Amino acid sequence: MRRFVDTNVFVYVLTRDPRFFEVSERILGRIEDGEEAVTSTVVVDEVCVFLEMHGRSREISGVLSSIRSYVSMEVVSFGVEDMARASGLVEEYGMDWHDCLNVALMRKHGVEEVYSNDRLFDRVEGVKRIFT
Repeated sequence: MRRFVDTNVFVYVLTRDPRFFEVSERILGRIEDGEEAVTSTVVVDEVCVFLEMHGRSREISGVLSSIRSYVSMEVVSFGVEDMARASGLVEEYGMDWHDCLNVALMRKHGVEEVYSNDRLFDRVEGVKRIFT
C-alpha cells in the first residue's frame, strides 16, 4: 500500500527541525529504500514556495532533483475536476485548500495513509495519518 507524503515531511528535513527531523528523515529513508509512496505537484510547489519565502531559492533545483530521484515515489498532478472535489472538502473538514486538494488526489489514486505531522488529516474519513 502506497502512502502519501505531505509537505511538512520535506520541510522538516530541509530545515533540520530539531523536533521532527529524525522522524521525517526515517520516512524519506524508507522511500529511498524502496517503500512505495506518492506525493503531488501541490506538495512539490509548497516546498519550492517555502524555500523561496525563506531566501533559499537557489536550493530549489537541487530539491526538485532530490524529490525526482525517489524511484518508488510517484508525483501526481491535479486537474480542474480534482480542484472541484477539493472545494467541497474545505467546508466538510475545515482544512486548508492545499490539504483538501491532496486529499482529493489521495482518494483519486486509492491512497489511504498519509505521512504527515498535520493533525487535521485525522479529521478525514478513510485516511490514516502516520508520523513515525
